Order: sequence, then C-alpha cells, then structure tokens
Amino acid sequence: MQPFAERLSARDRLFLDLEGPNAPQHVAALCFLDVEPLLGASGGIDLAQIRALVATRLHLVPRTRQRLAFVPIDQHPVWVDDAHFDLALHVLHDALPDPGDERALKKLVARLLAEPLDRERPLWELWVIEGLSRRRCALLAKVHHCMVDGVGGFEWFTTLLSAAPGEELAETPSWQPRPAPDQDELLRREVGRRAEQWLGALQRVPGWLDRREQINELAARFSERASALGETLAAVLSPAPATPFNAPLGPARSFEWRSLSMERASGLRKAIGGTLNELALACVSGALRDLMIAEGAAAPEVTLRASVPVNRRGAEDASTGGNRVSLCLVDLPVGTADARERHARVCESSARAKASNQVEGLDLLSEFAEWTTGALLGAAARVAMQTRPFNLVVTNIPGPRQPLHLLGARLEALAPAVNLADGLGLGVALVSYAGQLTFGCVADPELVPGLAAFADAIVRSFEELEKSAATPES
Repeated sequence: MQPFAERLSARDRLFLDLEGPNAPQHVAALCFLDVEPLLGASGGIDLAQIRALVATRLHLVPRTRQRLAFVPIDQHPVWVDDAHFDLALHVLHDALPDPGDERALKKLVARLLAEPLDRERPLWELWVIEGLSRRRCALLAKVHHCMVDGVGGFEWFTTLLSAAPGEELAETPSWQPRPAPDQDELLRREVGRRAEQWLGALQRVPGWLDRREQINELAARFSERASALGETLAAVLSPAPATPFNAPLGPARSFEWRSLSMERASGLRKAIGGTLNELALACVSGALRDLMIAEGAAAPEVTLRASVPVNRRGAEDASTGGNRVSLCLVDLPVGTADARERHARVCESSARAKASNQVEGLDLLSEFAEWTTGALLGAAARVAMQTRPFNLVVTNIPGPRQPLHLLGARLEALAPAVNLADGLGLGVALVSYAGQLTFGCVADPELVPGLAAFADAIVRSFEELEKSAATPES
C-alpha cells in the first residue's frame, strides 16, 4: 500500500497558526434531540448504538480518521491516516446533574468549548449529553476549523443524520489505514511540489510572449487583483474602535443561544428590505449598543466593525472538506439609537463591502501563500490582528428546512458556536433549521460578563425592528 499524505491549503493552515493556549480554533454546534429513541435497556442513552451509527458514516468524510503530520523545515501540515484511530476517543459521553436545566447545560458546554482538540488525533469530537429535563438529550459536535469551515462543518455533522425518522444501521465499511510517509519522503514531496509549480509557470512564459492578447489579458488581471489586494490591506490595516471585549483572551468561555421563527424573520425582511444576513447584523448592532452602554463605552457616533465570512464554495466542491470561505468587513452603527436607521446603515455598509474587492483580495493572499509558504497567511493574519481590523465575527450558516433525525430521534433545535481568536472576546453565529433561526453567542466571560443580556438584546433589537415595520410612517 502506497504511503498517503495530503497537504493542507494555506487557508486551512491559517487556523492552526491562529490557535493559542486560550484560543482553540474549533467550531461547534449544540443539538437537542428527543431522547426516547436513543435509550437502551438500562434506561440510559445507548452510547454503543450511537458509536455504531457513526462508524457506518466515517467513510463519507475521510478526514474523520486522519490526523496531522508536519513537513520538515517549514513545518507545513499534511493529513495522514491515523493508524491508531479509536472511535471511543471521539464519540464521548457526559451527563448533567439534577435537575438537568439549561443553566447546567450551558456551564458544561462552555467548559467543553474552552478545551482544545488533541492534535495527536483526528480533530473532532461528538459529545453525547444526557440528563436534560423534558426528556431531551443534547449532542455537542466540535470540529477544528482547519478541517472544515462553518458550512462544511454543518455538512460534516449532517452526514450522521437522516431525513427519515426510521433508520436501519448499515453495514460498517471496512477500512485499512494507509501508511504515512516518513520525514524524508514528506520533504521530498514538498520540494517536488514547489519545483513543479515554478517549472510549470516558466514553461507557460514563451506561449504568453507569443500572444499579445494573452499578455494584455494577464496585465489587466494582474491590475485588478493588485487593486483587490490593496483594498483588502487598506481595510485590515484600518483599526476598528476599541471595546471592552477586544482584549487578550482568558481560558474560559460562556455560551448563550436565542431562537426566532423563520416565518417572523422572513416576514420582517420582506417588510423592511435587505437580506436575512443584513437583518441579523442589524440585530447584533442593537445588542452591541446595549452592551457598550452597559460597559459605559458607548459614544454618540461609534461604529464597530464585523468580519462576515463569505461562502466561496462552488457546485463542484459543495461537499468537500477544508475552507472555502473568504471575509468582508461590514460597519455596525451601534451609536445609532433608532433601530430602523441602524438597519438602513447596515444595508448601506454591506452593499459597499459586496461592491468592493475585499473578498478577492483575501483569495489572492491565499494563492500567493501557496506559492511561497503557507505560514505567510498566518503571519499576515497575526500582524493584522494587532491592528484590530474588526471587533467580532458574525457568521450565517444556512441549514436544512426539513427536520433531521438520529437513530429515529428528532433533531429539535441546534445552536452554533463560532471560534474566538485572540483579541476577539465575542462572536456570533446564526443558523437556520426547520423553521427556526438561532443565534449562538460565544464570549470570554471575563471580557463579556453579561452574555445572557447581550443575547436577550439581539431578540429585543429584532422586536424593535418589527415594531417599526408595523408603524405607519408619518
């Protein structure tokens, strides 16, 4: 059997480079299920049955049985098969003490979110949590951002689920780990890859020189991409305002979620215009305003800045792993008191961001890193973070409209959790699923002690917009 190793892209490596002792770079989703179909003969959750189901699905996502290895000298990461893969180390169990309320669940989930994934093993965990009240149980899925982006992470998790409530366990496919290359072979492969890149480019030069049209086209493309890179650098080197939550991270996390019906959200979006994402950003802006006022940090015209991930997946890589995401920066007018005006200003800023070349600029940086060293993108990100180009990440993940099931147990609701980078003590992710729109809020509790109030304020900001939409203009 031939040795196997697959190189991480520069964009995937970025999330390894950004990881620190207090900044684990995994994304997560907390899911609530009807517990009855999952109970075994003992009366508790049948963990063996859940592991058996996961075992039948691992072949659909090969990364779930691969770990990291590193090329000598430049230490670029590659994926290799984990010869010692043990499913029991990834499908794990915990239980809440009585009375199994949401307070206890949030405390447990916050602790699990704060714990980094073990780089010696495949970078994912699925926690089965029982003991919730109202005959429910929870699943917490954690997966490293170097393995998937937000959209890919959701697709990874839903490979375990079924649209139909009745489900028979399939036969578990056999799997044989391929041997990993030794250090000398990894280095030879990397040198060969670099040589092939440059030789290929040099071989294309004579053809370019013989074709004036191609030269002009190449020059125009270079000019456009240089402009895109300039816009991106200008954006990230322009500091966002200081806030109490833009400070070095501590080790702890807090987690809150709030849900709205998609029917209400869609109705409001149609009434006031803009996109669902812009509506969410306006609601987050209102919540940030309340947070800043509570911290005594609000100024009359303060405008914070959100980094908004943009899905770059095409039809050809819709189900692939890795990161197919770029970023754009959107202004959040937290100094504006009127909810309707905040929404209008968010829509204006979002339109400017979409019309700019910010997204293409990050793509260009990623491509350049592939030609030089993957560490370049991480180094550039760390330098940019020192200037505080944005105050928080707000990401929107579209989910399925139809209910999903796990071994017959209906997935009732889910709440997403975004990763925090150092200097970013607050993050918001939202996901739509089966008629619900859920905001998941993650924070460092030392930097944002009132995360529950912040989550409540997102809903209150939504209700303010609803009220303004229902009030006839004079």
